[in-house]
Amino acid sequence: MNKSFWSGIWWKVVTLKNETFFVKAIKGALRAASIFYGVGSQWRNRRYDNKFFNVAKVQAPVVSIGNLNLGGSGKTMLVQWCASRLTEKNVRTVIL
Repeated sequence: MNKSFWSGIWWKVVTLKNETFFVKAIKGALRAASIFYGVGSQWRNRRYDNKFFNVAKVQAPVVSIGNLNLGGSGKTMLVQWCASRLTEKNVRTVIL
């Protein structure tokens, strides 16, 4: 199965079109997965809030762009743009 096949299915799921059994099953599975993801995120955040996990502090300004969980939203291009603007202003940049 090629990439266009999966992107076609994804488009049907996210645009609420073609409510076939298959699409409804995918939506149900995604809803169930989102519950587990939400619970896991809350648990993780509470661990940071309660100082169970250490937070590293750096002696430099930090710019955080985007969410590591999602792809295809243009973060790479935005990072490149920001880094080039900062470099033009003689600000040393590091991309992690």
